[in-house]
Amino acid sequence: MAIRNRSFDWLSAILFATILNIAVSVTAGATSVRIYYFQGAWSATSTYSTGSVVTYNGASYISLVSNNTNVVPSSSTTAWAVLDAPGATGATGPAGAQGPAGPQGAPGVAGTPGAQGVMGPPGPVGPAGAAGSQGPAGAPGAAGPTGPGGPAGPTGATGATGATGATGPAGPPGPPGTGVGFVYLNAWTSSTAYATNAVVTENGSSYVALKSNTAIEPAHDVSTSGGNWAVLAAAGAPGPAGAQGAQGNTGPAGPQGLLGATGPMGPAGVPGATGAAGVQGPAGPAGPIGPTGATGAIGPAGPAGPQGVAGPVGPQGPAGTGAGATSCTTNITGNSTAPTVIQGDVVVPAGGYCSLGWVPPSTTLCCNPPIPSGYGIVQVTGNVMVGTGASLVVGLNSAIGGSIRAKGCNFVELVSEGNEEVDGSVQIFNCTGNPAFLSTGTGSVIYGSFQCMNNTGPCTLESAYVGGAAEFVNNVTSTAAKIEANHIYGNLLCLGNSTAPTNGGSPNTVSGSEQGQCAGL
Repeated sequence: MAIRNRSFDWLSAILFATILNIAVSVTAGATSVRIYYFQGAWSATSTYSTGSVVTYNGASYISLVSNNTNVVPSSSTTAWAVLDAPGATGATGPAGAQGPAGPQGAPGVAGTPGAQGVMGPPGPVGPAGAAGSQGPAGAPGAAGPTGPGGPAGPTGATGATGATGATGPAGPPGPPGTGVGFVYLNAWTSSTAYATNAVVTENGSSYVALKSNTAIEPAHDVSTSGGNWAVLAAAGAPGPAGAQGAQGNTGPAGPQGLLGATGPMGPAGVPGATGAAGVQGPAGPAGPIGPTGATGAIGPAGPAGPQGVAGPVGPQGPAGTGAGATSCTTNITGNSTAPTVIQGDVVVPAGGYCSLGWVPPSTTLCCNPPIPSGYGIVQVTGNVMVGTGASLVVGLNSAIGGSIRAKGCNFVELVSEGNEEVDGSVQIFNCTGNPAFLSTGTGSVIYGSFQCMNNTGPCTLESAYVGGAAEFVNNVTSTAAKIEANHIYGNLLCLGNSTAPTNGGSPNTVSGSEQGQCAGL
């Protein structure tokens, strides 16, 4: 019976065992391959060399390539070639009676392989024999040489630009400046010892000390290049007298300069012709406010004399009570719906008392008049000048558009309820009250500088904001000045005070430097 089945694997194994290691040339298509050895049934885990012979699904195959691993023989004609294809399946014969199974015979001794004979035609398929044991795998062939590397691929297109990253945090604030301020000490005297950066006036000019010195006249030292003084601002040359013109309107308030020393009162002359207004010169350094002299009796007008030669321009003096100034000797209050606005300057005359805005009953520094009922705010667009022995109280939430200047006063107070505002500077010179100045509000603001000099009463500055420097100089008091919990955006300078100021345990925040007796406050 011609039945072709898997018994062919067994027959092929016997057949190829006889031709092991005998070279036979097989041509597969255009490829010539020599058969070297039989390796039994094909296994996906084995590696086959060129010429290796395996069986698979009843057919014999020869490997056409080296390193042939996990390539199914029937799936590739480039890796395998058919040596012996299975024949067509014959008709099924009648089933025979099942005979008893015979005992397993002992394996015989392997004989010496005979010479390779000529391959005959395939014989009829014999009965399937018992499957033999798997022979050992042959040694793997040597690895072939590594092929050359392929050419580099083309450069890819540039990717799109990424989104801009978020802005980084701001850097820390820079360190405070280390500049040194000037100390103004009025007119030069031969008996005063001057330190470096002291500023004095002499004959209409101002000088700054380059080093500590005593009894060295500034003008002479500069003219001889002595090196002790330098000109800060020279006196202007006198201009020619102009013809008298009609009186003009009051001009706007110029920038506040430092107040110079008050000169002696000269005899009243006949008014001469008013010359044309000259070009505004630069503002000189601010000096302390001089005392207000007594008003003399008006004498009879004398005959008009010839126009004298104009003298040199003197340092800027204190603003007078000219046209437009408001004299304040009582309470000036606003109302509950809108503030009271005073245009121009306000003057508190010698010995007078003035309160601007609502003053709480707790303000009892001196002889306050009865407090008006109601609540109101006062706004002054100009300066407020306080005369000898006079007192000023700036009420709750009221504002001064210019500066407060007091010389020889009793006292000046920004009420403790706070939120008062001074757009210019505050100057307290030669005042006698106890305290000479008081500000304990939680929101009082002075946009310019604060100066407390030559007073016999202490100055208290607490919980305020000062936009410029704060200076406490040459105050002779038995009670220490109080400088507590302020925000000072310039320098804090304390020099020559008979009693060193204190912060009462509440340090100040100073953007500039803390100098002299105020170091560490």
